[in-house]
Amino acid sequence: MPRQSYNIAGHAHFVTCSSYHRCPILIDDPARKLLVESLDAARRRLHLELWAYVIMPEHVHLLLMPRENAYSMAEILKRVKGPFAKRLIDIWRADDDPRLGQLRIDGPSGPSIRVWERGGGFDRNLYSHERIRRAVEYIEWNPVRRGLVSDPMDWVWSSARARSGITDVPIQIDPICWDGIENAAITDRGHTTGV
Repeated sequence: MPRQSYNIAGHAHFVTCSSYHRCPILIDDPARKLLVESLDAARRRLHLELWAYVIMPEHVHLLLMPRENAYSMAEILKRVKGPFAKRLIDIWRADDDPRLGQLRIDGPSGPSIRVWERGGGFDRNLYSHERIRRAVEYIEWNPVRRGLVSDPMDWVWSSARARSGITDVPIQIDPICWDGIENAAITDRGHTTGV
């Protein structure tokens, strides 16, 4: 059974989205910039705060805080991933990029292109200072653990640089609002939503 997440006001969401078959679609700056543009547009349209992020070659981690009382993480992820996928496919088709072949699937209706793995990705509700702190650390140290850099500050495509006060970053992050997070409601219809 897949892990369930809940759309509960006051909860942050630690999200991971992986590319189809872990194809390195995010290995170059133009693709990363497309994802940042899509994320920023969704962030503004849906009133999201972006508390942390990292863009890796084949996946992305986000720490998001929806600011609406009623929201849908499925819709949020659709608004981030959908426009990015469409633009990436259009550009790769125009450029005859060989990576497009790695994203091809043969279905009952014929061949198509899938940019992201099926489903919403991994989404975990976070509702305490400690869990949010650990998620930020996990996200920003991801490139170091993978051996891509030796210091989180060296990975341009992460929130580590913005968190340290550097302003020349791909996307600005929002300050984490610690008030009201600790001991937020953690149940919905009797189901625990914690990590």
